[in-house]
Amino acid sequence: MTAEQIFDLIRARIDRGCVDEDWHGVIAEAEALGMRKADTSNGYVLAYDLSVTDALGNRTSLEFYSRDTSRPFQVKADIHVFELRLWRDEAVVREHTNRFLG
Repeated sequence: MTAEQIFDLIRARIDRGCVDEDWHGVIAEAEALGMRKADTSNGYVLAYDLSVTDALGNRTSLEFYSRDTSRPFQVKADIHVFELRLWRDEAVVREHTNRFLG
């Protein structure tokens, strides 16, 4: 499977995940498509970087983060953000970003 095909599949899954408020499913499908996951979380943000490189050297990367938007004495929904990129020769040739509150 090419990096571009993976980009298209993950792009559709991100959009469906945002409608369904399901970030877990997006990450699971990305891993099932061969993307390697690195946990880049810290004490304030849940974050993952995922990436796969095809036989031609093209790469699809997915950055996901989730953080609490609450302030003192306020309860607000977390924001979940996906940033998907297709790289060719170390240059971004396609991008897709989507997010949801939940």
